[in-house]
Amino acid sequence: MDYKVVEIADNYFLIRSPEPDFHRNTYVRIFEGNGKKINMVMDPGGRVDFQELQKIYQKLFGGVQKINLIFLTHQDPDLSGNIGTIFNLSNARLITSFDTWRLVKSYGLPVKRLIPIEKFSLKKIKLSTGHIISFLPARYCHFLGAMMYYDYEDKVLFTGDFFGGLNTKKTEGIFANNESWEGIEVFHKLYMPSELAIQRTIEGMRSFLPNLPETIAPQHGDLISGGYIEKFINKMSELKVGINALEENAQNKDQWLLAFNQFLAQLKEEISEEEYKMVSSHLILAENFTPVYEFDKAGKVVNTKVMPDIAFQVGYKICQNIAPQHIKDKLHLLAVMSLSDVGLEIPEYLMLQEDESFNADIF
Repeated sequence: MDYKVVEIADNYFLIRSPEPDFHRNTYVRIFEGNGKKINMVMDPGGRVDFQELQKIYQKLFGGVQKINLIFLTHQDPDLSGNIGTIFNLSNARLITSFDTWRLVKSYGLPVKRLIPIEKFSLKKIKLSTGHIISFLPARYCHFLGAMMYYDYEDKVLFTGDFFGGLNTKKTEGIFANNESWEGIEVFHKLYMPSELAIQRTIEGMRSFLPNLPETIAPQHGDLISGGYIEKFINKMSELKVGINALEENAQNKDQWLLAFNQFLAQLKEEISEEEYKMVSSHLILAENFTPVYEFDKAGKVVNTKVMPDIAFQVGYKICQNIAPQHIKDKLHLLAVMSLSDVGLEIPEYLMLQEDESFNADIF
């Protein structure tokens, strides 16, 4: 599968990796003005991406050697792994926080090519092209030194991992719909350490920016635009993550385990032995994202390596994708019944949307 390149605003490009379950989004912003041109790359991917990114850079602005600026939201290798190679092939300078620099300098980067965001008042930079760009803190979302980038001309807020998500949208295209929230919710419950960090970051967005951005562009998953911006910000403000969610879920972990095992037992009765083995193998791998379940020798889930409500959600999604076609319409009912039987509240992702209805054939 090919990397997807989409111009999301004037001279502002998304480069999306081809994985079906968890995209990596790299962005390119080309600034032109005052007779000058500046090529900036944001979160330029991991080592696995470099060969394809190199070809795309060549088409967009003439190649890696013409990169002038690199912006890193934080230090994770899926977005910073190529920075050493880019430094070797260009005269690019790095814009990032001191907290991120403390870690990425281990790639052997020279400090003279660092532009620390902290040196600018109001976190703003005026480029020689005349453009003004701003940087907003996203403290502990999910890293102390995480930063976001706002483009005043295009009104695009690049948020890094904040508002990132797994791929849960069933339709094509780069922009989020209601289905996208499930992937955002799972990702944030896995990686964000506290509700306070999320709420402070959202408060910063609202107070620092003149208006809400027209587009939120995360490093993973779908771009958010239109009415989904306010909708997802409000959902994010109420999301329980990290320590808060861990304490809450510890109280009913046994119920979630019981519900999930009951869900699997009911599924096993509906499909063949070979079909169930295929489902089980995918549950063990958890779609190569995060090992989620601990099974005993009898195939029963005895523990989860993530919060139990997330484990149930991930397992349900895997079964939706892998289970034989003849049982897929019934999975929703099996999941709801399993949760209801143990007294757990039905989560939002299992609620029917206004335009959905049960298929009568499953009764």
